[in-house]
Amino acid sequence: MKKKLWISVIAIAACVVIGFVAAVLIPILTHQNGGASGYTETTAEGARLVAKGDDGRTRTLEARDSSGELLDVTRIRPGEKIVVRGSGYNPDIGIYVSFCRIPEAEGAKFTPCLGEVPASEEEAEAQNSEGGEGSSAWITNDFVWRVFATGQFQPDGSFEAHLIIPESSGNGVDCRKEQCGLVTRADHTASGDRIQDMAIPLQFTE
Repeated sequence: MKKKLWISVIAIAACVVIGFVAAVLIPILTHQNGGASGYTETTAEGARLVAKGDDGRTRTLEARDSSGELLDVTRIRPGEKIVVRGSGYNPDIGIYVSFCRIPEAEGAKFTPCLGEVPASEEEAEAQNSEGGEGSSAWITNDFVWRVFATGQFQPDGSFEAHLIIPESSGNGVDCRKEQCGLVTRADHTASGDRIQDMAIPLQFTE
């Protein structure tokens, strides 16, 4: 009897593990790229960007300082707290919000980045707690990953993230010498998809 019980427990555990792995891998392996977001550096007007993508969505991205005014993109100061808001995004595709180098090649991935996404559930919870802003955010509605994320999309594809501007250099990029920006890009579940790419060019002060 005990042997049969253990076999049943092991079988159930195996099914749970297989189900979890399938829930993680299937969306990644079956994802189809949505095309381009319509973003170019010239579409940004200061700290606000509007672009219509190949998927028909009109995305907006903006950054405001602690007083609620649009961020002065010509004088970016490390340590300053900002609020990032977006709308029109596809809520089925998670995004990273960070400060990254904007490559010269059109359609290339925004990388490397100054900020890192939370590496664990504990880090995500700390960043979400009062006063726990970080230099990047992870927005996703995926039920497998959202427990680790720093925020979620609203049904209409809007989101809000509270960030702290990081130091101007690190991770192989110096934003005083290279063009960097406040960017959004698809997360690791659709890393090759450029449909959620948006970037507000920034000028870091010395």
